[in-house]
Parts: sequence; structure tokens; C-alpha cells
Amino acid sequence: MKKFKTGQNLLALLLVLLALLISVYLVSQNQDNREQARMRGELGSIINAGQYGGLSAVNTFMDEERTGDLFNKQTYNNPLISNMTFRTSWADLEPRKGVFQWNKLDRVFREAERNGKGIRLILIPGFGTPKWALDGVQSEYFTVKYGRGKDQQLNLPVPWDKTYLERWLAFLKAVAQRYGNRPTFKMIALAGPTSVSSEMSLPNTPEDIVKWQNLGYTSEKYIESWKTVINAYAEIFPSQYFSLAFYPGLPIPDRSQRDRVRREVATYAAQTYPAQSAIQTSGLNPLKEEDEGAGYQLVKEFGQQYHLLTGFMMSSAFTEKENKYGPARVALAESIDRGLAAGIKYLEIYEADVLNPSLQDELQRAATALKFVSP
Repeated sequence: MKKFKTGQNLLALLLVLLALLISVYLVSQNQDNREQARMRGELGSIINAGQYGGLSAVNTFMDEERTGDLFNKQTYNNPLISNMTFRTSWADLEPRKGVFQWNKLDRVFREAERNGKGIRLILIPGFGTPKWALDGVQSEYFTVKYGRGKDQQLNLPVPWDKTYLERWLAFLKAVAQRYGNRPTFKMIALAGPTSVSSEMSLPNTPEDIVKWQNLGYTSEKYIESWKTVINAYAEIFPSQYFSLAFYPGLPIPDRSQRDRVRREVATYAAQTYPAQSAIQTSGLNPLKEEDEGAGYQLVKEFGQQYHLLTGFMMSSAFTEKENKYGPARVALAESIDRGLAAGIKYLEIYEADVLNPSLQDELQRAATALKFVSP
């Protein structure tokens, strides 16, 4: 009988030890998941993205729904351009659930590879969300703040809606499955808790603020939605950089949140995925002063503090906005000077300026300063 009880006790002890070992293993696995994603990002960046920098050409939108237009062949052929920044909407690529129209992206990748260019994708949900993806999603009509379709009313999903984010991330997985292993695919813009672009911008007129409050907006919800997206991009695109474009947060409950929100999101990306994170603003021009909303100083700060890849996109094509910015040559030159003074690695120039013969010497100057000139 004693031997039987001893055997029972030994078996019970072994079961307890086994349970403890399993528990420790599971906890360890959970703790390692994020680190593994980070390591995948580090290895992927080394293997695929490599060194990124220089001048990038930016395409235009065809309509207020952020449908991207294709690049001119001359743009691909320009030896001063190292990368192509291609923008288009989610709706343009997945107009119906699970039905993808890849022809446009296929062509961009094919021409970029043929001409030795890298690619940065800016795929836009928010106002660019397909109608099917809004079904069952909390949303509201807001006025388009800037860019193509400015002042029009469009339906916008709230940034924290789980169904919206799940559908958006499922789309990104399809993008990664098709293009993720292409060596020319260098970077993708973070987006999801966004509206008119990939910038961290939400409609913010006094009327908009009331709408956001009625929808239940809080800074915490917004920040958590960004963290969800950042974690997902690191996993979905382990071989690419992902870029965060600064824009002030909503002043809810007060103006202090404008700076706090973007700093907290950027800090999370920089600390969690330093090898994959890039920081930029998308409104560089000669007129903007260093105020709390510009983000210029934040790009410098985060680049220096965390040794991140940083860059700027111009506000617009200066060739087409001389009534606002003055002579295109002067506007581009002064904007380039401001960008280079921040110690950045890449500048994004709108295609109209890339094609302007009178601006080629300024592009040459910038490309040489950034030490990226195509062979």
C-alpha cells in the first residue's frame, strides 16, 4: 500500500512539474513573440530593404477617392531619382471583397525593376476605403481636409473600429503575399487610423471635434489603434521599412494631446521596431515656420535620438503652385535646403517637378547631397 501511495505521490509531482514547464514555456513564447517579430524585421531590412535614401518621385491622384495615377516613363528614366513613391487607395486595388486589381501595381513594380528604382508604397484606407469594407463599421461623414477633393464630404471609418482594421490588415496581407519578396519593394507607409492620406491626420474643424466626441474618440483609443497597426506591419512586411508621417493629434480633451499622441505613437514604433521604422513629415515647403504643428523638429529629434531613417515629402508640386509658393526653382531650392538641414536620408518630390527641365540642376544638387544617384 505504501508503495502504491508513493507511486501516486510521485506521479502527482511529475504532473505538477509538467504543468509548470508547460506554463513557463507558454509565457516565454508570448514574451518572445514581439521580439521575434522585431528580429524578423531586422533581418528582413538587411536582406531586402538595404540602404534606402535619395530622391523619390511621387505620383498624383486622379480623383477625391485617392485613386493613384501611373508615372510617366521619363520619371522612371531620370537617373537622379532613386525611388518611386506610388500612392493609391485601398478601393482602387480591392473594389470588391477578395477581388483584387493588381494591374496598376504590377506595372509600377515592373517599370521600377527595369529602371533600377526602389519602391515605397502609400496605400490609403480612411477616405480611400472601399464601400464593401464599410459595411457594419462605425463611420461618419467628414469634410476632406486637404489635397484632391478638398472640402468634399466623404464617409470615414473610425480609426479604432476592429472590423475596419481587420479588413484593412487582411488586404495588406494580400499585398505582402504578391509583392513582399520583391527586392525593389523597400518601404510602405503606415496607415489605417488615418483619413485623407497616410499622415496621422484626422478631420479637425470645430464641427469635426464635436463629431469625434460623439463617436467616443479618446487619445488612448487612437494610440492603441496605431500600436495595433504598427505591430501588424512589422509582421506582415518583415522585409520592408514602414514609415510614420507626423501630423498633430486631435485636441481632445485639450490641445496638449496634439503633440502627446504623435510622440507616443512614434516612440512606440522607434523603441519596438528600430530597424524597420522610418519617420517623416509630408508637407515640406519654403513657407512653413517651425511651429507646434509642422513636425519638422520632431523628425530631427527622433532621427537623432533613435538613429532612425528619416525623410520629407514636399507639400505639393511647386511647378503647379507658383501662385502660392513663388517661382518653382526658388521654392524647390529652399525646400531642399530645409530638408537637408534636418539630416534626413530621403526627399520625396512630386512628379511635375521631376519632369520640369528647369529644375534638374536642383534635383542634381539634392541627389548628390544625399549621396544617392542612380547609375
